[in-house]
Amino acid sequence: MFIFQQTYTAISIVVPVYLGENSIEELIRRLTLVLQGITDSYEFVLINDASTDGSWQVIEKLAQADPHVQAICLAENIGQHAAISVGLLHAKGRYVAIMDCDMQDVPEEFPKLWNKAMEGYDIVMARRTQRKDNRRGQVMSWLFHQILSLKRGVKTDPSISNYALYSHKVINQYRSNYRNKPETFFFGMNYLEGHSISCVDTVHGASARGYSSYTFTKQFALALTLLFLQRKAVDGIPFFKIRTSFFVHKGYGIALRRLSAEKAETVREWRNLPSVSRHMRYKGYITPEMQQKWFESINNEHNLYTIIEYEKEEIGLSNMKDIDYIHQTAEAGIFIFNENFLDSDISIRVSLCGLDYCFEILRMEVIKVNILRENIQAIRFNQALGYKLHSSTDETAQLYTLTRSDYYKQRQRLIDLLADYEEHE
Repeated sequence: MFIFQQTYTAISIVVPVYLGENSIEELIRRLTLVLQGITDSYEFVLINDASTDGSWQVIEKLAQADPHVQAICLAENIGQHAAISVGLLHAKGRYVAIMDCDMQDVPEEFPKLWNKAMEGYDIVMARRTQRKDNRRGQVMSWLFHQILSLKRGVKTDPSISNYALYSHKVINQYRSNYRNKPETFFFGMNYLEGHSISCVDTVHGASARGYSSYTFTKQFALALTLLFLQRKAVDGIPFFKIRTSFFVHKGYGIALRRLSAEKAETVREWRNLPSVSRHMRYKGYITPEMQQKWFESINNEHNLYTIIEYEKEEIGLSNMKDIDYIHQTAEAGIFIFNENFLDSDISIRVSLCGLDYCFEILRMEVIKVNILRENIQAIRFNQALGYKLHSSTDETAQLYTLTRSDYYKQRQRLIDLLADYEEHE
């Protein structure tokens, strides 16, 4: 039986991946051995920053084989620091570590950071000793920190790397700052006020690829951006759109896996079931040609259709469509094709998982649902989630909306309701 737990894990390891084909599998293998000596509650958040090698194929294989791996594939290269920001928004750990993918951050050194954090520190940074990068890499790092020191007004240490461990309190403050000031880079966390900070000396490993993917041009451009420009939102959104060709979001005992072309036919079969189609605005039979055309129209960054998995069984489809990153709105929907779960708590699990993602990761402010007037059960369910009647779409359907604040008023009650379900099973 699944025992309900909230979505936090003990430790999240966030790893931006670029040119990591030959290192990421070994990194995860060694990190797994290290973390298993600390806790069985951990996750890896791997962000493929549109790497030009076979990194994504390796990450996808890891995610499919290991439930501890959360995989995100960005459709375009946004840079290491912005990719880390994506990972920090996804991480569910009470402590969150950041590591590079090329083995320069030695996995076996992680317990040093962890033990120091257990002394009560909110931020623990790794100070690299006996650096293994070449002379050019050290010069680039020195120049970058000189510019960063000028920006911050305080001297920064070039021996301090991305390798660091942060408490959930720090991550929450970062997310709040990020929301109000989207140009914030993750390493700004090291300068947040009100947190206890420490450093530990760590061994610096040699790069598995033999060279740094962070060229002089890239590092210098980043430093200049920090100094002069303050990176601005693009198209009205912070840093990036969450664009993924592969996506798995897990929580509340279920997983939401992005709909692939291979699974579109399966969804067509579900959708043509009378028990499903009778609740849809279009009730006719969907042909393979119609389904293919539909899939091509929704397979983009403005639509997130996901297969619902429960105990490794595919039981339905959820969606967040027409995502408007500028006005921060989207439309949601769920259907469960497996009738064995219609009167269970699955719909609550899926809604919590999807809405958490929309409000926390996609940073939406308003979620909409269109419901047929005759579907009284769906109307009551969405009202229980906090949706309120907004307007009539037409004579057959009504539009309901859910604001961020209304969702969080209802969220804990729904979590408690899930716990009651488990207790009485």
